[in-house]
Amino acid sequence: MSLVKIESDRAALRARLDAVRADPLASMNVLALVEPGLLEDVADAMPSSLSDLLKDGARYGSLYAGRPEAPASDIGPMVIAVGAKEIEWLWRHAQPRWAVSWFCTFCEAEALADRLARLLDAETADGVGFLLRYYDPRLATPMLEAMGAAALQGVLESGESWDWVDPWQQVCTLTGEALGAVAGVRARPALARPRPEPLVFDEAALDGIMRLCEVGGLAEALASFGGRRLGDWAHPSAHALSHYLLRVAHAHGLEAFDSQLDMALLALDIHPAAHAHPAIAARVAAGESLTAVLEGLDDRTREQIVVELGSDSAQSGYAVPMGYANTALGSRPS
Repeated sequence: MSLVKIESDRAALRARLDAVRADPLASMNVLALVEPGLLEDVADAMPSSLSDLLKDGARYGSLYAGRPEAPASDIGPMVIAVGAKEIEWLWRHAQPRWAVSWFCTFCEAEALADRLARLLDAETADGVGFLLRYYDPRLATPMLEAMGAAALQGVLESGESWDWVDPWQQVCTLTGEALGAVAGVRARPALARPRPEPLVFDEAALDGIMRLCEVGGLAEALASFGGRRLGDWAHPSAHALSHYLLRVAHAHGLEAFDSQLDMALLALDIHPAAHAHPAIAARVAAGESLTAVLEGLDDRTREQIVVELGSDSAQSGYAVPMGYANTALGSRPS
């Protein structure tokens, strides 16, 4: 079962943020996790209230505070408390650049930054350390799924939520309930921020994470896989491609992360919604495994699925994000 809930209604997220912020009786705060370094090309002037918050955040709400990355605190991830004006500007300018995600939380900005900073350190099984950019909205969904609920304990309390908008303009939500948080337990990390033990990933999990972080391997896999029925893809980003593969994997009922990307490539080689085609659904219903069905399709059936599903974009339910061009399915970046 997926940790992250995915929906299409961005207006509902905005309404929820505004409602929490405006409720005088609420004990919950709206906080934004912002990367100012991704906002340098924004032409519209930032409100002074927001620029002041970001300046303070570089000192008090930075995930990099007290870390080797501290010299980059002014452009790196930081948590700030936001009001109506700040939400509006970030929604309009930071969100399209994947420079912001949103928290409805009981804690203050510095305490949330402490929680999130505890997940930045990771290690391979043989002790090689690296910085884990798990919070980037472009890759947060597959990255958090790879990390798992156990590693994320303490990030959210029961009743709290973390929302971001992915490359497909979908709302992705992680809740304290999804992580198994206990209602009423509000342990606050010490603000001294002692260096926690790094997350240690075994070989299988690390392979999945590295695929999310490296452009080369993903692009090569996509370019060389199977019958090359995907058409011409224009410079896919690692973040968008990995998320797309994960999305296809979820649609095909795959749950084990270490097999999702390979299996999603196999599904994409036919069509993203291949699992919904009657020729495949009937065989799965009769007891065959989806893997066996997809691998064993004859060329004629494969071509039929490509044509039938490719001509019905509404049935497929998949939109190719900006940065892609898929001539086989007739899609173009919006």
